[in-house]
Amino acid sequence: MLERFELYLKNEKKIGHNTAIKYIQAARKIINIAVHKYYWLDKDPFSQFEGKLKEVETVYLDEGELTRLENKVFESERLNIVRDLFVFTCYTSYSHCDIDNLTKDSIVKHFDGQFWIMTSRQKTDIESNVMLMPQALSIIEKYKIIRCVF
Repeated sequence: MLERFELYLKNEKKIGHNTAIKYIQAARKIINIAVHKYYWLDKDPFSQFEGKLKEVETVYLDEGELTRLENKVFESERLNIVRDLFVFTCYTSYSHCDIDNLTKDSIVKHFDGQFWIMTSRQKTDIESNVMLMPQALSIIEKYKIIRCVF
């Protein structure tokens, strides 16, 4: 049944291999609760299923590509904002939800004279201090009127 479900996800729903395996892993967690905590099932239907993730080669932007993206002007203001947010993530390593949580209080002038983002990451709740490069600072300056930081 699980192999058929995997094929269904890949062929009918056009989902990639790793995404299909992640869906099945999420279902496995629910089934584990049903088997081990509530005893709703006598045995684990996932016990014989071995879905493995495929290695994926991550492709990064090189400096020239990032510069071209920074200088690209779109006709749509919405796309210009998306571009700026993406560039900001490139220079800070912050995710969209972490950027969304930034406030003016998150930006601190450090003892070294540089501006830093000092906050905790939403997903891990781990303290994160990132020095702001000039490109990221200019994006903050550009959007400071719109929201707390952006």
